[in-house]
Amino acid sequence: MITHTLAVDGGGTKTAIRLKRILPTLSNIEEYILPATSLTLYGEAAITQLTHYIDEMLSVNQIKSQQCYIVVGVAGVGNLDLKAKLQSALTHCPHLYVTTDAEASVFGANSGQGVNCIAIGTGAVAIQLDVQQKTQQVGGWGFPIGDQGGGAWLGFQAVQQTLVELDNKRTSLTSQLVMRKTGNERSQILQWIGEANATDYAQFARKLVDMEQRCSTASTILKQGIEEIEKLTRTCSDYNSLPIMFLGSLGQFYRPRLSKELQVRTLNIQGNALDGADVIASQKIQLLNLGSEQ
Repeated sequence: MITHTLAVDGGGTKTAIRLKRILPTLSNIEEYILPATSLTLYGEAAITQLTHYIDEMLSVNQIKSQQCYIVVGVAGVGNLDLKAKLQSALTHCPHLYVTTDAEASVFGANSGQGVNCIAIGTGAVAIQLDVQQKTQQVGGWGFPIGDQGGGAWLGFQAVQQTLVELDNKRTSLTSQLVMRKTGNERSQILQWIGEANATDYAQFARKLVDMEQRCSTASTILKQGIEEIEKLTRTCSDYNSLPIMFLGSLGQFYRPRLSKELQVRTLNIQGNALDGADVIASQKIQLLNLGSEQ
């Protein structure tokens, strides 16, 4: 009998994990914020870490894997090879559903009801959940080829502009911000660029927002980001009448800066990716009880 659910949200900056008891009574047991486990960024190392987190949570609470429905929403499972390796690492967990962190987020945003969910953190992705509970994703192709308007993309623009200013012997608050991390010598900057990943670039995003009114370079970068998120949101929502919800660390920055036409359709989110994983787990358990889980 399934008596517990375990929800996991693995992203580029952190991993959130929540254990709930569903029988005989519903209650949260534990919830933790742990280091990042994006498959896109960390590959097989993230698989090892996720497996450890899950096994440790079950072991500490003396729960057998057969008693727990586990939903893992993690960045990077669009890579089917990595997804298969993660599923293989968790074969000892018979009740397991692995999906994207974006799908988990959209199920949480409107409590499992239809919605256009625009998730903007390290990356940027739009995902629509329709009234038949089917999802369709727009964007979210990953950094640096996609995710325009996301935190990593904003940081990348900041570093690019820093190089332009350095060549032209100019400076701004943005370039000063960047060079505090990269160093100000060509060799230091090249080394940093050679080693940097999406998380490293994304660290600049929130500070760009904070200095928007004081730095024209930051303001210009953020205006470009707003244009990209406007396009992403329209691509997802122009052909339906579902509400629009923004989430992620940059979602609330962008929301009031988009066109009025989009703003009038926006609602506050009802929950996060962990809540969405809980919704998915509940649906899966119902299907399992009916003998029709897919």
